[in-house]
Amino acid sequence: MNCLVRFAIAFAAFYSLALPSSPARAHPHVFVTMETDVLYGPDKSITGFKQKWTFDEMYSSFAIYGLDTNNDGKYDKAELQSLADINIQSLQEFDYFTFPKVGDRKLEVQPPRDYWLELSGDLLVLHFTSDLAEPLPPSEQADFAFSIYDRVNYIAFKFAPDAPVKLVGAGQDCASVISRPNAEPASTTTLSESYFQTLDPSADIGAQFAPSVKIACGAEALAAAQEAANTAQAEITNDEEMEPDIAAAAP
Repeated sequence: MNCLVRFAIAFAAFYSLALPSSPARAHPHVFVTMETDVLYGPDKSITGFKQKWTFDEMYSSFAIYGLDTNNDGKYDKAELQSLADINIQSLQEFDYFTFPKVGDRKLEVQPPRDYWLELSGDLLVLHFTSDLAEPLPPSEQADFAFSIYDRVNYIAFKFAPDAPVKLVGAGQDCASVISRPNAEPASTTTLSESYFQTLDPSADIGAQFAPSVKIACGAEALAAAQEAANTAQAEITNDEEMEPDIAAAAP
């Protein structure tokens, strides 16, 4: 089986083929740890996102099997490029799992560019940059927010523990505030199948579990955003205590 077919099976079998006909399978089977740079232009408009997604060990092992074509025991960028191509093509159907908005208005995200894969230890890491269809000027950023998630929660996304969101090119008085979802279960991997059988496969299930990232600039705005995040955090009903994460603008 060639690498393109194998990866198509890997991504589809773990994801798309199981979704429409089987809501009982709508709990996570693939796990991704993400790091996101929010990109700003010279005029401080938000222009897009630079993503780093690290896949879990099981998925990584399956996806790269047989791709060491020169048998040197390493997986270089060239050997993984065909895998990256199929990966990005597959993501298009799912809006690249990236959902920015201003208030209730959804923002369009362009297809990824500058994408590539690497193997870090035993984990497959996907890098890519996705631009907004139109840069978002500072005057419209007060209600800007974004989330990264799978609508049916088949792929579980979580932010990395250290510096998960960086603001690249933003003002030095700007920071990101990550609000944890108040619908997050104690463990999405241990919920019973009967729970997922009650879910509508067309519903936006993943949004219930996805952290929301907002950006605040200036002391007052940052304090207000932090207070809102704290309020949302206080409403979490599970036993696990989590605090909102704040990441300052990158230099």
